[in-house]
Amino acid sequence: MSHIHQKNDVVMNRYKIENYLAEGGMQEVYKAFDLKLERFVVVKTPKNESAHKRFKRSAQMSAKINHPNVAKTLDFSEDNKRSYLVEEFIEGNDLKTRLDQDFYLLDPHLAAHVAHHLVKAIAIAHRFDIFHRDLKPSNIMVSNDPNLSRIKLTDFGIAKMAEDKFNSELQPEQVESSMTTSKTIVGAIPFMSPELIQTPVTATKSSDIWAIGAILYYLMTGEYPFGSGLKAVIEISAAQLPTKPHLFKKVQFQGLCNQLWKIIEKCLQKEPENRPTADELVSEFSKVCYSISERQTGQIKNFIGNKTRGFISCHNGDNVFFHTDSFYSSKRPIIDMKVNFAKFEGSPKPRAFPVLPIKQF
Repeated sequence: MSHIHQKNDVVMNRYKIENYLAEGGMQEVYKAFDLKLERFVVVKTPKNESAHKRFKRSAQMSAKINHPNVAKTLDFSEDNKRSYLVEEFIEGNDLKTRLDQDFYLLDPHLAAHVAHHLVKAIAIAHRFDIFHRDLKPSNIMVSNDPNLSRIKLTDFGIAKMAEDKFNSELQPEQVESSMTTSKTIVGAIPFMSPELIQTPVTATKSSDIWAIGAILYYLMTGEYPFGSGLKAVIEISAAQLPTKPHLFKKVQFQGLCNQLWKIIEKCLQKEPENRPTADELVSEFSKVCYSISERQTGQIKNFIGNKTRGFISCHNGDNVFFHTDSFYSSKRPIIDMKVNFAKFEGSPKPRAFPVLPIKQF
């Protein structure tokens, strides 16, 4: 597959391309080395002329936002008739990649942590009258540690271009083909609000709020609230929220799940005016009591008694006690299953809570 740039290309007389990272419907993304400040950065460049037209204005828009949960815009220039947007390099992966590679879903404590920081990023943007329009896991960067300790929202710079693409592609006679062929649209559909699937698109700040609710549901269940593809368009239009997942009723997690479910319900209201503002959501999350205790990974070593209890083997050789009531998944815990967990002091052994199954390859 050919890309716009190759390793060692120098753009803007300053940024030396290290390697290709990814691409979306609008842009290609590279890791590069800043030859002046001797640091790694991310360089983004539009893939086509239609994207190129709005790149500069969008870069200026994203540069207005300065917040710990938003990827910093560092530079913008046009070089050889091509636009380049330079952002801080974040060691880690986008949230979609982490979910695809490492997690089946997130327990409510970890999901609340991610969503809370995401809402803070959206709130600061909305205060500048900037709304994302294309909020989805692939636009959220997270660190590679078990805690997902660093969370940064990115790609505000292509939000308006994405809206233009929705408007141009989602014509009534072209809906089905666009839904199945456009990378921009296919990845965004599960998180698009009803007003974003109308023609013409009428995106508002409330569209970001809907996306937060859809993302939170997805994180806690591993499933999209309204499905994907063309079927999701029909379900989103109806805005009939699925019934509360059975997993949310697990006693050890029920209180927190109930709080988060109320937030999901508020976000996924069909009428934009009925959804909370981003600032109101920040306030809602500040009242949610979720654990941010240090996480680690290990493997289920064995079970004792009637197999409702057992031990997790840590990388340092320690054994940590856990109860299946603290295991968050629709899967059954089995020996050698890899898990993510927080460890607390206990007697005679430390105890794990919550315990989250993770993927192993």
